Amino acid sequence: DRHAIRQRYWARSLLGWPRISAARPNAAHRALDIWPEGKNENNRLDTLEQLARCAQMGGQLTEAIRAWREVIASPLLREDARRRGEAYRALATVYALQGAWEQGIEARRAAAARSHPEPTGEPT
Repeated sequence: DRHAIRQRYWARSLLGWPRISAARPNAAHRALDIWPEGKNENNRLDTLEQLARCAQMGGQLTEAIRAWREVIASPLLREDARRRGEAYRALATVYALQGAWEQGIEARRAAAARSHPEPTGEPT
């Protein structure tokens, strides 16, 4: 089973990188966890996007996935198809880095479907 092989590979890889396997949520993660719901949503969204990019670059893929999912779930992205599509593409990239191909494909499909505004039925 290819999935089991990938899991074993990454588990062994993490053992070889103590710095990465020992990574824990930092102050930015904790600050986002206690950020009041609905307060300064624009700033929270910007901070989440920065955190997701930093986590991805630092190899903290689980944290990057968590941050991108929160970005995608933001009510502010319902109105911004371009930004929503970018978030889904970034999430797909992180899934690919993790070897989670099925989730990556699903996120790419979501990006393609959500990158364009839904038709309103009104003539243009």
